[in-house]
Amino acid sequence: MNLHCRLFCAMACMARLRNSLTPTLTRRGALAALGADSIAAGITAAEAASLDWNDPAVRLDAIIRMTGRTDTGIAVRWTDGILAARIDAQTTPLFRALSQIYSRHRKRADGGYDAVIVEIVYFVDLITRELLETWRNPFTSETVPVPQMTLGPTSFVVPLSLVIAREPAGDAGARPEHRFDIEGLFGGDVWITERNDSITPPLVAGAPPFGFHENFTFHASQRALSKRTQAHVPTVV
Repeated sequence: MNLHCRLFCAMACMARLRNSLTPTLTRRGALAALGADSIAAGITAAEAASLDWNDPAVRLDAIIRMTGRTDTGIAVRWTDGILAARIDAQTTPLFRALSQIYSRHRKRADGGYDAVIVEIVYFVDLITRELLETWRNPFTSETVPVPQMTLGPTSFVVPLSLVIAREPAGDAGARPEHRFDIEGLFGGDVWITERNDSITPPLVAGAPPFGFHENFTFHASQRALSKRTQAHVPTVV
């Protein structure tokens, strides 16, 4: 990868801002309230009983059916997010990232899932959504070429703990942290967040490290999830 591409990718990896839900309940409180909230929202007691969110196997099964498929089929999701740099507590939007993510999951004997994903990413203008071929760095005023990227295939294991072990990535040795969190169970619906965080050591001597933070929030119906034989449920990302 040439220097311009490295600079561009480093700026892109400062932060990806996506819509996320700020919960008003603690995770334990939200899970405990599931039964009452579900019935109040019109979910039957039998449907609510099939989704014991305190059961790690049930919880992971629901998450895979929201983010992929439990029948080893290929799932596809489309995302539209803004990448921004945050320096000295000031956030600067840089450009939009439009992506298609293809995933396949296979259940393991230990209850977790083997996963493999491929992501196709297009960087576009913040306002016009025109495909970017060059981009002006607002911090250095340098104009650099924009790489169109295919990431993967990337393999990992989603365990019952929902905390994914990932090896340091790339030449720079970024230390990744990857996990799923249940954000809330409200109004008969479920919100979960997939979080990817990593710290890349300084690319040049004396520079600070780069922090990359990416959140995908998924929203689905508890009623749909209660149909446990359904390999995938309609989900908004």
